[in-house]
Amino acid sequence: MWWDKLNMKSKVLNYFEMTSVYIILLFIIKSLSFIVKLGNTKTEKIILSILVYAAIGAIPVITMCIRKIPLSTLGFSNKNIAKQLMVAIVIFIITISFVIIPLLFGVNKTEMLSFKSSSIGVLTFYIFYDLICIGFGEEIVFRGYFYSRIKSISSISWLPMLLSAILFGVIHFINTLSLGNVIGATVLGLIYGFFRWKVKNCSLLSLGIAHGLHDACILIMSYYLL
Repeated sequence: MWWDKLNMKSKVLNYFEMTSVYIILLFIIKSLSFIVKLGNTKTEKIILSILVYAAIGAIPVITMCIRKIPLSTLGFSNKNIAKQLMVAIVIFIITISFVIIPLLFGVNKTEMLSFKSSSIGVLTFYIFYDLICIGFGEEIVFRGYFYSRIKSISSISWLPMLLSAILFGVIHFINTLSLGNVIGATVLGLIYGFFRWKVKNCSLLSLGIAHGLHDACILIMSYYLL
């Protein structure tokens, strides 16, 4: 009996922890544009943009440290780097095909692409921003923290993949208010989650690279096609 009560208390604490982290992340992402506007120059805005995503990636890590949860459960690995890179390329090819194929069949470019950068300099920054800050920041949060935490409290093997993808999709509604973006992000989350679940040499390194390449490629296509 006491063991069951202890397990229940632990689960409630885990649910509270994950809910709190998600709410904090929702608040930060909702405030992103406001925070960036606090910068008076382009340099200040760039620094603020990077700091916001650094905070987004740091919150789950700090939470795990406070609760003494091994950071190794996030899913990073330095083994078989070449194979991990190959997996990243495969994931990228799969996900970017969901953009390129509709474009080839005449789907409106504005529905499939992002925004057109005002200059090569701005484009260069956003490529770096997507590759490093967004790609790795979001993967640390969703296929790292939420995936591993859900896995730790569930015996259903596919549930971390599904729930982390749904959380990933919903958070994209905050600033865009677009159901299409939610669906698209959820599908991407399912692909990333499936690879983490089923592919041996897929770590958070593979997912971060694939995610960053996907977003950066859309930015480049947007610059030249819009």
